Amino acid sequence: MGEPSPAVRSWLDAYPGPLPSYQTWPMRWNDLVRPTWSGNPFAATMVHEEILDEESVSTALEAVLYDESVRTELAEARAGYRRALAALPATIEAFHQVASVHGLTF
Repeated sequence: MGEPSPAVRSWLDAYPGPLPSYQTWPMRWNDLVRPTWSGNPFAATMVHEEILDEESVSTALEAVLYDESVRTELAEARAGYRRALAALPATIEAFHQVASVHGLTF
């Protein structure tokens, strides 16, 4: 992570106590959300940056908006994710399969 800007540093210095980490703003949900990103192809469809690192966030936003290679990479990741979703069985099929494994019938 880069150094905080003077504005962020001022805010952090005035914050009462340590700043808690969080995965999903405004709630932390770290234990719930973090594991769902591990190995999840959906994570590749977006750019991830530390929100308090203004320079990294600005650089990433600029790249997403104006860098054709970044835009192409993200578009390809989204297309791949959509293909993966389309290859999944229908919800009712998946439900029946799991239910049958557990001896449930409908």
